[in-house]
Amino acid sequence: DPILFIAGLGRCGTTMVMRMLDKGGIRVAGPRPSYEDDHMLRTRPIHVRQEWVLENAGRAVKWIDPLQARLDWNTWKGGVPTFILLRRDSEHQARSIGKLLGYKLSKSEVASVAQSLRTDQVTTEAYLDQAGNVYSMSFDSIIKEPEVAAAKLALICKVALNQHLNIEAAARAVIRRKVWCAPDLAIEDQLMQEEEANG
Repeated sequence: DPILFIAGLGRCGTTMVMRMLDKGGIRVAGPRPSYEDDHMLRTRPIHVRQEWVLENAGRAVKWIDPLQARLDWNTWKGGVPTFILLRRDSEHQARSIGKLLGYKLSKSEVASVAQSLRTDQVTTEAYLDQAGNVYSMSFDSIIKEPEVAAAKLALICKVALNQHLNIEAAARAVIRRKVWCAPDLAIEDQLMQEEEANG
């Protein structure tokens, strides 16, 4: 079965897209609400990661920072994968990364991290492009027009997974907010509380 990777460099909307897919009826991998699994982190050997990924064929798999947690395409046995590569305004993304790590970055630090993110984004796309089909989606556009983003996701899911996405349910899964970096982790806390309430 095919695999749909939801990939990005961190704090770019991968969790939001996984939530849209999950709420819209697509089979997903990884525990809620983050959908992150240890097998997709750079601390795991490549062969273990690939084995876990292949066990989740037919699902959407979240993949944070593919450059740091690589799959070896020379030994890949899963057929042609599909990737949705998320991007975000690099300065907002830099601030969000700092916030998650507990740091308030200075203006120069934000600029430095943002430049690194822009470089890594290009390299990541080239790395994924050599292995499969890459679709690009923007954090900002998903927040501003969730229905349009959900419709695009529905088309990708039909082609990549042969699964039907409920567009309305997927769009409702987007938490309405501003596109810039929030000052705190209230959104993340909301998702944790929602998951706890749902058991």
